[in-house]
Amino acid sequence: CVTGVQTCALPILTMNVRLLAVIAGLLSASLVGTIVLAAPGDAPPAITGVSGWINAQKAGQATASRTPPWSKAGKVDFEKLLGKVVVVEFWATWCPPCRTTIPHLNALHKRHKDDGLVVVGLTGVDDGRQTTRQVERYAASNIDYLVGTLTGNETFQRYKVSGIPHAAVVGRDGKVTWSGHPLSPGFEAAVKTALSAGGAEAPSAPEKKGCSDCSGCSSGCGSDPSE
Repeated sequence: CVTGVQTCALPILTMNVRLLAVIAGLLSASLVGTIVLAAPGDAPPAITGVSGWINAQKAGQATASRTPPWSKAGKVDFEKLLGKVVVVEFWATWCPPCRTTIPHLNALHKRHKDDGLVVVGLTGVDDGRQTTRQVERYAASNIDYLVGTLTGNETFQRYKVSGIPHAAVVGRDGKVTWSGHPLSPGFEAAVKTALSAGGAEAPSAPEKKGCSDCSGCSSGCGSDPSE
């Protein structure tokens, strides 16, 4: 763990990507535990393999089918999210640093959901570590924003996620503006900057007024990331 933020490793990447993660970690402390394909200014990588959505109604993102209006056939349509600021966050119920991050994301969601912020927590299920039912029960009691369950590793691999929690911020214009640990000092600043910036409007939207391996942590995965 570096700079007070902690991650849990995910054994889902190829050896070549793992080697790149080690090299990147040696070169830059801010990248320890995670490499993300999407750099600021890039379009976000595709999100596929979504087996279900949790908290859609609670998060204010439900349609008659109880799914978000910008999701279909297990995919996220970022075109329909133009004009919104989207936080894509990878997490798991078994990861202590992820659980530490959730209250912060809840507060961010509550404070800015009416300003156009959409928080999406993505987590893998039925992988031997957690089941869909376990995620549903945990999210119902602890999470206020939208949660998507993923089957398969494709989305994790596209985002090159090797450690969680990890977040990417997508601006109103549909471009990535920031990526990193959601308890890093720059995360909330990046969200606020994206919310205050102009960007593309969704074509159909009316105009509005208005832990598998935490041994690298010197103080343990369950410690306070702010310390």
